[in-house]
Amino acid sequence: MQRIITYGKKVGATLSMGSALCAVLLVATVPYAAATTVAAPPGTVAIYHQATPSPGTGLAGRVSPETASGCVGTNPWNNVQDCIYISGSGPYVAWMEGSAFIRNYEIVGHIQLYGPSGLGLNSSDVLMQPGNRYYILWEPNGDVVPGQYCSQTWSPNGSSGYYSWGAACETVS
Repeated sequence: MQRIITYGKKVGATLSMGSALCAVLLVATVPYAAATTVAAPPGTVAIYHQATPSPGTGLAGRVSPETASGCVGTNPWNNVQDCIYISGSGPYVAWMEGSAFIRNYEIVGHIQLYGPSGLGLNSSDVLMQPGNRYYILWEPNGDVVPGQYCSQTWSPNGSSGYYSWGAACETVS
């Protein structure tokens, strides 16, 4: 069981994953309210909501400052800004966060955090409102397989599958 640090008011949802890992999908802002520690069983996710955040703001200071981060969709006309934040050193990763900041209009979608060795965490599809930041959190607190890790937001695209709003990636070495 992974230890999950969460903030805000719990709303609830499910998570589909390719491996027995835990993650949390959250809606958040900075500064954060007092932390609540939640032990989440594999295959579950909690959704949280707080006031409007600034785009491109990760969980810096929550556990430790991120050691790698990057965002795509940073222009004001981009509706979704995808970001990834990683805290660790070398192959050790304390936590990894994939996020989506919604700017102009609501979407239905989910966040995927993926990387080497089959890491594939997917939140369930949720209604994402403008001015809110949604994120999925993975806390391996140990060595991970080196390589490129990415966060990507997806929206259902009718019967043809999903539309990607962009992928933000960083390398763990």
